[in-house]
Amino acid sequence: MHLHNFLFGPTVAYRRSKIRPFAHALFGVSHLSGSTDDGTGSVSIPSDNSFAMAFGGGADLKVARVIDVRLGQLDYVRTEFGSTSQNHLRYATGVVFRF
Repeated sequence: MHLHNFLFGPTVAYRRSKIRPFAHALFGVSHLSGSTDDGTGSVSIPSDNSFAMAFGGGADLKVARVIDVRLGQLDYVRTEFGSTSQNHLRYATGVVFRF
């Protein structure tokens, strides 16, 4: 199974210190696809799209004029496939390039 989220929305951040906290509310679409092996070969599972949203925030550490290190980001992500909703937590770290 593959799940891809395409989310957009406002982000607010405090950028007047070396550590930059932020929060965001994101909305968009989630795409689910996949395949399985029934013993005779790969069988595709019908793909589906649904509404998706994510609320969360985190903090970046400024290391250079255009480079930050993402100390952590935690989001609550909700999708709705079929008649049920899926609730997830997403955590991320990494490097942020600001252009």
